[in-house]
Amino acid sequence: GMGVLQYQNTAEVRTQGIETSGSYALDEANTLQISYAYQDPRDLVRDERLRRRPLDSGTVRVIHNQDKWGGTIEATGIGTRRDFFGASRYKFAGYM
Repeated sequence: GMGVLQYQNTAEVRTQGIETSGSYALDEANTLQISYAYQDPRDLVRDERLRRRPLDSGTVRVIHNQDKWGGTIEATGIGTRRDFFGASRYKFAGYM
């Protein structure tokens, strides 16, 4: 089996990254919005990336507005994440 999971606090962490977003009016009633984020969360004591944190994420939205109603369709994607249990290291695939 994979063993027992145990949570630990990290004494010193630094997260750096960028976020960007934009929108484009497709027509009078519909707008396309796109956003992207990159992060590099690091454990400064161990000098390694934090576990279970994706490097990349992004969202695409189509927003529809009319006089009396509106709606949004949204898709979010999350990049790969790394983790380890004991001596075994794992890389979890991204998802949408």
